[in-house]
Amino acid sequence: MSRFSSDISEIQNTSSYRLSLLLRNILELVGGMIIILAISWKLTLILLSVVPVLAILTVITSYYGRDISVKLQDSLADSLTTAEEAISNVKTVKAFACEMKEVNAYKSKLQKSFSIGRIKDFLWSLFGGVTTFFTNGGILLILYFGGKLILNNDITIGQLSSFI
Repeated sequence: MSRFSSDISEIQNTSSYRLSLLLRNILELVGGMIIILAISWKLTLILLSVVPVLAILTVITSYYGRDISVKLQDSLADSLTTAEEAISNVKTVKAFACEMKEVNAYKSKLQKSFSIGRIKDFLWSLFGGVTTFFTNGGILLILYFGGKLILNNDITIGQLSSFI
């Protein structure tokens, strides 16, 4: 019963922490949007043009990443089950001289897990690179159009610096 109470307490603490974190992030987002809109609505529109691309990339990567993570966990569980069965039945394995068979079975299942892990790592690395590219592209767009706005006397250098 003590373990159950501890788990319930942990869930309550985690959910209240996440709720406060969510509210804080929403307030920061709204406050930041108000500030950058006040500085330059044109630059804000340019900044927001990058957000849908990043959101779509995040959703797609999360969808495939979750699927690959489940496959990886299942594969690792399968390899551990193979090892556990061989170890728990070590006398039988030795009696029938199947040590190498069990070792090879474990190796092949580990290799499968390794392959899935490489795919997962590649996906997240690709996501990081593409996200960084679009984020830096957004910053370059802001600097480029901000420079044009400065030349047209629509904003000052200080406002562009504040915006960034």
